[in-house]
Parts: sequence; structure tokens; C-alpha cells
Amino acid sequence: MKLAALGLLAPLALMSPAPAQAMPESDPVRRCAAFDHHLLWLVEAHGDAQELSPEEIAEAAFRILAARVLCASGRSREALEAYATIALAAPKSRWFR
Repeated sequence: MKLAALGLLAPLALMSPAPAQAMPESDPVRRCAAFDHHLLWLVEAHGDAQELSPEEIAEAAFRILAARVLCASGRSREALEAYATIALAAPKSRWFR
């Protein structure tokens, strides 16, 4: 069932924002959104793959939330710096490759 759901969501991935590094400097809100989207996907993927402890996943999620609050309050430079410090690589499980 998961694979079928992914097939339905695949077109949405193509419509998602470009990576934050490719965004113009003049659009910090979109850069925040791109970082947020990417990092949340990684947190969910690691949770599904069970490659990180619940504490590590919670820590990453809280740091994403803190960066989101910074961006929403107009402190986009600080938010982007906060997003950039959240180091999550792609899961190692074969299912995600």
C-alpha cells in the first residue's frame, strides 16, 4: 500500500520547490519553505526507515519548528542559518534509494 501511495504522490514531488540553494536571494520565505519541506521529508523518511532513534528524530523536528518560527517572524536570515545546521542525510535503507 505504501508503494501505491508513493505512486500517487510522485507528481507532487515534481511540483515541490527547488532546493533552497537554487532560490534567488531576494525570496527568503520560499527558501525557508524549501528547506522546511526537504528536512521534513528527511525526518519522515528516517522515521519510516527506523535508522535514527526517536530522540534524534524529535530533536530534528524541534529544530525545524524553531527555524520555521524564525522565518514566520520575519527573521529569515537566522531561519536559513538554523535550517542549514540541521544535518540529516538521506536514509541508508534500500527502499529510499
